[in-house]
Amino acid sequence: MFLQAVKSRLPDPKRLLEGSGNVARHIKIESADRIDDPEVRAMIAAALERARVRLDAKKKRTMVVRAVVEKQRARRKVVPE
Repeated sequence: MFLQAVKSRLPDPKRLLEGSGNVARHIKIESADRIDDPEVRAMIAAALERARVRLDAKKKRTMVVRAVVEKQRARRKVVPE
C-alpha cells in the first residue's frame, strides 16, 4: 500500500516518505503492522487534514495491494493441439 502525500505541504520530520517526486511521495507498507505504527498514523491524519477533497465515511472503499517481484517468471509457450 502506498500513502501518497503532497510533498510541499506535508511535514515529514521522521523521513517516512519515499520517492523523489515533486508532486507526490509515498510510504511503503511491508506488513499490516506498519499501518498501526503511530508515526504512520500521524502521517495519515496529517494528509487527511490537508486533503482538498474530504472522504465520505459512508462510501465503500477498496484497497489495492501490489506485489513487488524481483524477476518475472518466464512465460510458457502455448503449444497448439
